[in-house]
Amino acid sequence: MSNFVTRDVLRLPRPSILERYTNIFIVFFLSGILHVLTDRIQAIPFEYSGAIIMFPTTVFGIMLEDGVQELWKRFNPPATKAGSSNDDSAPLLWQRIVGHIWTLTWLAAVSTYYFYPIYELPGELTTLVPLSLTEKVGLQPLGPVVLTAGLVVGYVFGAEI
Repeated sequence: MSNFVTRDVLRLPRPSILERYTNIFIVFFLSGILHVLTDRIQAIPFEYSGAIIMFPTTVFGIMLEDGVQELWKRFNPPATKAGSSNDDSAPLLWQRIVGHIWTLTWLAAVSTYYFYPIYELPGELTTLVPLSLTEKVGLQPLGPVVLTAGLVVGYVFGAEI
């Protein structure tokens, strides 16, 4: 859908920065609309869904990340990895770790736009989480469970840092 709009309707040059960020914006905007519809199905009124704010703002996070990466490339000469050739296509471990931290930080910051309005709903919202283990056993015992589940999912799907 986004390629159709950017290439066929708007006829943006490909590849270009404008085409890239317009594509990304359309994808995240459509994702926001789908999340608003999902919220509506779960009986969350439109005014309590922050999806239309949260998802498109992710584009700014991507733009910021791209800008930092470009500055890094311009002001930092390429370094070779120990024991490897001059192939700089794969990021170093510390760069991947920084990338993961950045992604988690950005999501933690913008997800409040999505979740906070839902918490302001009058009454109890049980369609979002019909059964809460946190209420039953507490938050602290579930930390290792979530960490273990994350590691298992990462192993099964071949995730790497």
